[in-house]
Amino acid sequence: MNWEREDISTPRQLEFDLLERNSTKYDIPVRLPQKLLDAEWQYYGMRRRGLIHKTIEKIMNEDWRSFEEIQAEMATRQQQADRSRETG
Repeated sequence: MNWEREDISTPRQLEFDLLERNSTKYDIPVRLPQKLLDAEWQYYGMRRRGLIHKTIEKIMNEDWRSFEEIQAEMATRQQQADRSRETG
C-alpha cells in the first residue's frame, strides 16, 4: 500500500483490499484508482475544483501497461520489423 498522502482520510488495509479486488476484476493496475482517489482528496473542498480535470487527464494519459505487456509489444514490433526487412 503506497498512498501519496498520509493523513486521517488515508485508506487502510480494508479499502486497499477492495481496490485490489476491483482492479483485478476489471484488469487495471491498482495504482490507477489509487492515483485517482489521491487526486480527489487533493482537490476536496477547494473552490477551484475544475482544476481536478487536468489532473485526472494527466493520470489517465500515463502508460498503465505492465512491464511484461510492454516487453511483449516490443517483441511483436521487432518481429514485424524483421519480417518487413526480409520481404523488402
